[in-house]
Amino acid sequence: MFSIGGHSHTHQILSMLSPPDLDFEIDNSLELLEKNLGRKIRHYAYPEGQRRHFNGFVIRGLKARGIQCCPSAMYGINSYDEDLFQLKRIMVGFMNCPFPYAVAR
Repeated sequence: MFSIGGHSHTHQILSMLSPPDLDFEIDNSLELLEKNLGRKIRHYAYPEGQRRHFNGFVIRGLKARGIQCCPSAMYGINSYDEDLFQLKRIMVGFMNCPFPYAVAR
């Protein structure tokens, strides 16, 4: 019903890190989760998640560690063929964002 994924070790902006610091953030977060959950982590989420907070280097690093999906925090609706490392989302209630669909009662 749900999946637990990584989000960095200390919530650093991944695109701003040196290669060794990026490795530290990703590897430590995955190691702790995998050790405590007893399973491989396949999902991640970028800290802050706006376009400037991740890049091709970050995405390649995540893919190299077996991450299959990493949504952003960029606003929008995804198409069926969306890149799984650039998914958009609608964060209801964040900055007064309303729910985008009518709710059946």
